[in-house]
Amino acid sequence: MSRLCRHNLAVACVEGYAEVLRRQEMRASPIQTFADDMGVTYRTVQRWIDADSIQSCNANADRIVEVALRLNPEKARKILVTDLRWHREQLRIKFDEIRRGDVVPSPLRAQELAAE
Repeated sequence: MSRLCRHNLAVACVEGYAEVLRRQEMRASPIQTFADDMGVTYRTVQRWIDADSIQSCNANADRIVEVALRLNPEKARKILVTDLRWHREQLRIKFDEIRRGDVVPSPLRAQELAAE
């Protein structure tokens, strides 16, 4: 899962909590509610939703996906599908380069090939 995908899912979670809190007429912070649910600090969630800051670790990323799908399913699915399509395209490009022979081996691999 890309850094951008993790960021967008975290934002979707905060938006989802904001909507739940609004419907329940609660004055709690959606960021704090999300942080409490994830077992992390408020500051950690702030850094996740700042596109130029840190990304969540893999264990938290799995949980973020679950929370996003529960709170904001349509947006979460769109984010995940977009990320999947991006990765699929990157793989297609790399495989095409390999097939055409455009991929230059690393210097170490080039030495190994020359020695053969």
